[in-house]
Amino acid sequence: MAKFIKMDINIKEDLRTIERRMSKAIAIEFNNRIRNGLEKISRDIENLSRELITNSPEIQSLKSGSLKGDFGISKGEDPTGAIIEAIVKSVDVVHTIVAGGGRSITGGITVNIQPQSFSNLLSLPGVKVMTEKGTVLPWLEWLLTFGDKIIITEYHVEYNNSGRSGLASMASGGTFRVNPSFSGTIENNFISRAFQGSENRMANIIKRHIG
Repeated sequence: MAKFIKMDINIKEDLRTIERRMSKAIAIEFNNRIRNGLEKISRDIENLSRELITNSPEIQSLKSGSLKGDFGISKGEDPTGAIIEAIVKSVDVVHTIVAGGGRSITGGITVNIQPQSFSNLLSLPGVKVMTEKGTVLPWLEWLLTFGDKIIITEYHVEYNNSGRSGLASMASGGTFRVNPSFSGTIENNFISRAFQGSENRMANIIKRHIG
């Protein structure tokens, strides 16, 4: 027959002290897990970013679709690889030290992607074209920031399997603007749209590596 021993336990610390100690212990554990998993988290979020940007309609159109013709990107040239990698390299996974010791725990992981200045992109070779008259056309800046506003007057694009791209050329009359299906502004552009709805996938990457 089992014997039960009666014991009296006297807890000297008050509830608030216990809470502080528990939150501090949790914070230490989280910081250790984040430090150990940070490199893998960064790697997997970079891979996810590459996938999302590569599959965006704008990148696909710049490769071989209407945007390539609209912007006069020369046949045989493909600037999208450099654009994709510049965005991927901008991924910055920041570990803000998790702090405990009170009733709440603060800190964690912040994922930053693509500076809003676009300086890493607009300085790339191949994101501008020069016309026969020597005019520079900064087409990537148009795509990212100009929205639907008219850019060129008295000329429009004709899709006729001609021009530098072999897809289209400029013709007199009308106006030119970025196709509204692809156009963007600083706040809403093909990069920001590519990441819409990916929050759960990023959260799952973080959870997987910090357990």
